[in-house]
Amino acid sequence: MDYLWCMSGKGAQISWVCAYFILLGCCHLPIGLHGQGHYWWADNVEWDGVTHWSEYIVYGPNFLGPNAMPVPSFSTGKIEKNHAFTAGIQGHFNKGDQTQNLRIEGTYVMLKDKVSFDFDWVPLEFFQVSHEMKTRRRTFHTFYDASKATGDFYVNTNIQVLRRKGFALAARLGYKFPISNMQGAARFTDSPGYYANVSSFVNLQPSNETNGFGLVGMLGFYAWQTNLDEQFQNDALLAGIGLRHEGIHWDFEGHLRGYWGYLNIGDQPVVAEIQMDYKMKKIGVSLALTRGLQDFPFTSLMLSATHFMAPRQ
Repeated sequence: MDYLWCMSGKGAQISWVCAYFILLGCCHLPIGLHGQGHYWWADNVEWDGVTHWSEYIVYGPNFLGPNAMPVPSFSTGKIEKNHAFTAGIQGHFNKGDQTQNLRIEGTYVMLKDKVSFDFDWVPLEFFQVSHEMKTRRRTFHTFYDASKATGDFYVNTNIQVLRRKGFALAARLGYKFPISNMQGAARFTDSPGYYANVSSFVNLQPSNETNGFGLVGMLGFYAWQTNLDEQFQNDALLAGIGLRHEGIHWDFEGHLRGYWGYLNIGDQPVVAEIQMDYKMKKIGVSLALTRGLQDFPFTSLMLSATHFMAPRQ
């Protein structure tokens, strides 16, 4: 048979050549099938042969997963009256990135109607990302097949500055603790950040004792650490405006919020959100729909449940 020609007989003198090409083909077969090797990444980012892969990841929400650099939540000018623990499921939808995650939030009231602390964390995120999106985000090849991640931890301090009939004003200081992973998959940045803002609620029905309908606003700044040697920090204006209805059991809110970084690397996300809350004495349920308008290419849906606990007097 023909294949014996590479092993014996007159062709024995070139058997080593045959073996070499067979071995070479086997070694390169996985790379050819998956297209995710080091050479693919190096060509994609135009690697200089020296720079670490992490410096090629773009620290802008337009080039990362949906939970990497979210716009800070909208604050409404009022300090919560009760301790609270919230657990929710969230879906983020994009043509090249389908993400589902768990989200937990908590509030501790230190001084009723005056000072509170809260946290926000994505402990587990599942994702499926297309090859085109991985290429755009400069995913490092060893993270190419990753499908789950853990997010950073956010903590806020809230202070009631002023609260009168028909008007409320509060201040918030937030910090992002870098405990995330999957930076190489462009899911999170694993870098610190902080923000500060004031928020207000102006009741357009101040005479109504049980219900309120009014304007909500937020203004402040947001800063975070980058991965650029020449620009270690990016600073952004943080702002939002919306309408809010507060009832005995039902709350409704619609708003726009965003931040505007100055490096112009997909760092100016703006989102529109509508949220509906139903609350009882100890239990609440929320449904929120978020649509990215700029530098946040996702539509997100979150369903959550909250347990309220009255603080000790």
